[in-house]
Amino acid sequence: AAAAVVGNLMQESYGDLDPTTENSIGAFGIAQWYQDRRTNLENYASEHGVPPTDFDIQLEFLVLELKERGEFDKINQMTSLEEATSYFCWDFEAPGEDEANLTGRISNAQMVATGSGAVMQANITAEQISRFFLFTLSCCGLAFVGILLPKRIMKVLSVKVNLN
Repeated sequence: AAAAVVGNLMQESYGDLDPTTENSIGAFGIAQWYQDRRTNLENYASEHGVPPTDFDIQLEFLVLELKERGEFDKINQMTSLEEATSYFCWDFEAPGEDEANLTGRISNAQMVATGSGAVMQANITAEQISRFFLFTLSCCGLAFVGILLPKRIMKVLSVKVNLN
C-alpha cells in the first residue's frame, strides 16, 4: 500500500518527490497541496518552526491528513497495488482528468514496490523513499507498508524512527 502512495506522489511532484515543486495554478509540494490544503500545510510547518518546503514536514502532514480522513484503513483493504494506487489517486489526490495519468501512477508504484532501478533514474533518492516508508511504518504500522524495502534502500537509511 505504501508503494501505491509513493507512486502517486511521484506523479504529483513530476517524478522526483521534490518538496519545492509548484505547478502553474499554485498546487505545491510532494502531494501538490492546493488552496485550503496548502494553507493547512503552511500553517502546520510554521507551527513546527520549519519551512513548508521541508520534506519531512510534508511527510508528517501527509500522514496527518491520511489519518484524519481514515485513509490508511481504506488503502490497507485494497487487494492489489493497482487498486490501492487508483484509490489513492481518485479518492485522496483527486486530480483533474488531464493530470491523473493513472497508468503512470501505477507504473511508478510498481517501480517502488519492486525496487526497480528506474526509481533511482527518476531522481528520487533512496533516502526519500526510505524516509517515507519508515515514517508511515512508525505512524501506521507494518500492515500499511506492506512490502519489503530493497537492501540498497535500507543501506542508505538515515532517519531514526521511534516505533512505539
